[in-house]
Amino acid sequence: MKNYDLYIFIKKIFIISVGLFFSTHSFCNNDPSQVASRMKAFFTKTLTATYGDEIEFQLYSDFLTDYRNKKGDVALVINVDELRKINQLLYSGSIYDYYYPKLLFFKGNYNDFFKGKDSKVIDHNSIVFFDKPDHTVTKYGIYFNNSKNGYFKNLFDKNSHIKAVAEVNKYYSFSGILSYFMFADILLNNNEALKYDAIQELTAVVFWKYLCDQVDIIFYKFIG
Repeated sequence: MKNYDLYIFIKKIFIISVGLFFSTHSFCNNDPSQVASRMKAFFTKTLTATYGDEIEFQLYSDFLTDYRNKKGDVALVINVDELRKINQLLYSGSIYDYYYPKLLFFKGNYNDFFKGKDSKVIDHNSIVFFDKPDHTVTKYGIYFNNSKNGYFKNLFDKNSHIKAVAEVNKYYSFSGILSYFMFADILLNNNEALKYDAIQELTAVVFWKYLCDQVDIIFYKFIG
């Protein structure tokens, strides 16, 4: 009887574990926007480890001030294992494409590119760089999926009443890349915006590549 009870107990644990696994993954796949919540929670934890136990508004303000004053040279205390786990979610299925574009660095000119096979693998969420040696061109900024169904556009539509969001959207629409420095400036000049959960989440999504760069994790998906 004891063996039977043990068998039932193990079976229940197995069923619960499998259920949690599939519910978590299907949840993220069905609603990729939920990954941003994980990113925001991790980013907040990182800022707490770096600056101490402060209210979230102050943590984000401290980081953006630090980034601007130290010209992008901010050493954050990052839990690399946890960062990799969240990246596993980010890179599963089509979740990454909801947030960021795929990049292609092509050694050649525009005409050569469209004569070759590489032009066949790009889509609306791809960015091609011509005659650039590596991804250092993106060191001080971030590209977003700029489609109407992407994270950035959805966040803007839901939070356009926040002045800082409107300014960030205007700048990104003009420049095509969101400079970390400009992003920091806009939010620090509209400091009250940092009290919004949506703005803290956006900050985490914007600086996610910055976290990865600090611990030598390749961030973007590359074509070819």
